[in-house]
Amino acid sequence: MNVPDIIAAMVALLKADSGVTALVGLRVFGLELPREEVDDMPRKGVILRPSGGVSAQGGYLELTADRIDAISWGETPYQASIVSLAVLVALKRLRRRVISGVLIHSAEEAGGRLPIRDAETDWPAMTQAFQVLYALKAAA
Repeated sequence: MNVPDIIAAMVALLKADSGVTALVGLRVFGLELPREEVDDMPRKGVILRPSGGVSAQGGYLELTADRIDAISWGETPYQASIVSLAVLVALKRLRRRVISGVLIHSAEEAGGRLPIRDAETDWPAMTQAFQVLYALKAAA
């Protein structure tokens, strides 16, 4: 069974969104910043990673609803907020479609935007959780 990679699909979705790429270019990553990006931080970028929790979907349907954190970085808290709003708009516009072999039904806000600073580096960021409903079977 091919297992869908929801993080890779969400990264591809944001890299294809003109509002997001106008701000961050192709600096959208899964799980964490690549080492080669660290030396140039803080600057605008997005990291998508699982945030845990229980899926709202149960039963025998082959789909799930994972919570995914979108962490938007910026040179300043304001710039991080602007990137976060672009991510929010891109995900709210998502309608049932196949992205990178994953059938994504929706991405809904699972909480409000929250300004943060990285504990080790003090880089400004904005984080927001989304509930992403997607199929557990790889799509063609």
